[in-house]
Amino acid sequence: MQRGAARAGVLTWFASSLAASGGAADAVATSPESAAASRSLGGQSSDVVVGRLLAGDAHEALLQQLLRDPRRRTLAAFLRSSGADSAQASHRELKLLAGHASADFNASASGDAVDINTEITEARWALDQKIVECRARPVALRAFASRASADVGELAGELSQLRGIILQSAQEYPEDREWLQNLIASTNRGTHECEKVEQLQTAQAEALEKELKHVAQMRASVAGYCDTSLAQLAPSQRIAVRRRLAALGASTGGRAVSKGGAPRGPRQHALLSRRQQWPSAEICARSIDSVDELEGELKDKSARLEAERKANRQACRDDRTFEQRQMTLTSYHKNDVARKMSEATSRLGGITERTRLKDDMRANMNSKVLSVEKTCRDEVDALLHKLCNLQQVRDQMSLAAGKKELPQDCEVTEWRDGVCSTSCGGGARSNAREVLILASLGGAACPPLRMTQPCSEEECPEDCETSAWSGWSSCSARCDGGFQERIRSVTVQPNGGGVSCGNLVSVRACNSRACDRDCMLAEWSTWSLCSLPCDGGSQERHRKVERRALGSGFCPAAEAGERLERQPCNDLACPEASNVRCHGAPVDLVLLVDASGSVGAQGVASFKKLALELARRYPLGATASRVAVATFADEAHIVSGLEGDLKVLEGKLNSGMSWTRGASMLSRGLALANTVLVGSRKEAAPIVLVLTDGRVSDPFLAAQVSARIRGRGTRLLFAVAGRGKEATTLFERLSSQPARENVIFVPSFAELEQNLTAVAGSVLQRTCSSVGVR
Repeated sequence: MQRGAARAGVLTWFASSLAASGGAADAVATSPESAAASRSLGGQSSDVVVGRLLAGDAHEALLQQLLRDPRRRTLAAFLRSSGADSAQASHRELKLLAGHASADFNASASGDAVDINTEITEARWALDQKIVECRARPVALRAFASRASADVGELAGELSQLRGIILQSAQEYPEDREWLQNLIASTNRGTHECEKVEQLQTAQAEALEKELKHVAQMRASVAGYCDTSLAQLAPSQRIAVRRRLAALGASTGGRAVSKGGAPRGPRQHALLSRRQQWPSAEICARSIDSVDELEGELKDKSARLEAERKANRQACRDDRTFEQRQMTLTSYHKNDVARKMSEATSRLGGITERTRLKDDMRANMNSKVLSVEKTCRDEVDALLHKLCNLQQVRDQMSLAAGKKELPQDCEVTEWRDGVCSTSCGGGARSNAREVLILASLGGAACPPLRMTQPCSEEECPEDCETSAWSGWSSCSARCDGGFQERIRSVTVQPNGGGVSCGNLVSVRACNSRACDRDCMLAEWSTWSLCSLPCDGGSQERHRKVERRALGSGFCPAAEAGERLERQPCNDLACPEASNVRCHGAPVDLVLLVDASGSVGAQGVASFKKLALELARRYPLGATASRVAVATFADEAHIVSGLEGDLKVLEGKLNSGMSWTRGASMLSRGLALANTVLVGSRKEAAPIVLVLTDGRVSDPFLAAQVSARIRGRGTRLLFAVAGRGKEATTLFERLSSQPARENVIFVPSFAELEQNLTAVAGSVLQRTCSSVGVR
């Protein structure tokens, strides 16, 4: 408020001096210009003189005049140094000058010095505030610019990532579409091929069904011819044939046989007219056996065909399932790619606009920094200039007043910054400083030692906020590892360096089990007993399937090297086969005897003798070995269950085993033997020995049942008599392995009769853990 007081006092004193001395100026003036200036000022009032001086009238002329006056050189120096400012004096300064116009310079100098010190203190405080302000504002602006630049960098990274997603999606989408089209085409081709195979197999099944109907008609015709010849058969055979004929008649609705047993229908009458007599009972029985064998073969073919149809349907279903799964995955991926492309494109526009705004803000802040720095420099320079002028005027006035020493202003330390009250959003900081030198000799007092300064004016960081996660989507695949995803949206965008949003899509694996999984095998079992007691047998150990294969997964067969190992054992020579007797561990043996039509009555009788011989050579008993006997032809029948009493077993064999004729349906006999062994003991080795002539009507079904028997750990052997050696491959496939230890061939039933004890001994050497001489 007192910033013009000192200057006004000096000028007032100078104006008063001019008014009092009048012509003194003339005496001093040395030039026409100064003389004119002096005359022009003389005789005027102090207000007018001061006004003219402050307005710059005759300024230089007056200074030259004053410089010649030793008493006024200080005033001249002041006027020279403040000439520019003097022209801008305020109205208040003019009034002060007018008020002091009549004061004596020595009297007013002291008071004027005090006023100047006050103005110096105010100027120093203003300079302090301006320096602090100019130091803080550019820093804050640069911080804003730096943060905007960092945001631009982050947004540029997001833009690059989004452009990468869009580019990758643009490449993947056509590939997925092409792959999906190929899958659809492959599925259509596979479906068409499966339909063709199904049609072919259906036609084959219909043809077999027709053949079976023809066989039924053939059986009816044979039954019609043979009905009157039944009296020539043995009673047991007659009963069996009558049962078979009754069953055939029921299946054909009774159309094949007349009420009195005579044939009817044009075909039957034609045959009778050619033969003119009824066929013999033996011919009738053999004819029925042939028809039964034909029917059995057709049924076996039908079963094989049905199994192939099931396998083909399953393979087609598996192929369609795989292709459908691939199409689902591809479609899901295609849709996901399209969704990502759409989201990336949408976000690209928004982020591009945000990048532009942030970049504009950065440029604006940088420009404002330059502007603020220039303004600050100008304002600080002006304040420094003013402060310097005030100090010079005060010092000169002190010297003019006759003081010997210059005034000492108060000196203070630099500001010590306090702690901002907040880290963002605008706070306050209290700065402090200390006095170094106290004011003396009329110097300016200390400026304020405390200052409150705004700080941390930048916006507070705002973290990203998102919505809650959605629920998990359904798994993209049923097996082989799919994925589920869930999403969330941004509700508040991050700002001011806040925490970013993180992932907006979360993915997790699901259904990781393999669609095509290989089976898992258990550890190796212990080694089995030796397969032969002598002459070099073998031991086995197995690995069971602990976890089955899935889909197209691989699992080695039970006889494969990964699951079955053999090693030789018992290589000592065997005694004469005709004299051996079974010793060692107990066995539960099922003798399965072929009683079909091809075996014949004599063949069944030979098999019965062999069965009796074997039963006598096993050590039978409740805790020893046990033997069961069953027969098979069209159907399978139990002659005796597992029996440990030899006499009981012999009685059942003699009374219950007979030639039943019919087809050789081995599968039915094996199924019955498997059922009998359900009651076998843990400590006894389960064995099935098939006595047959090698004629099998159902090889396909027999192979399926034999695999089930072997799979249970039952040993399966075949003793083949007569023509059976022609079927070597079949029995080697049906028997337990190795086949050389489990298949015995006898050239004919006659040789079987002649070498009964040797054949029995050979069987014992293959089924007993040890043998001895009886």
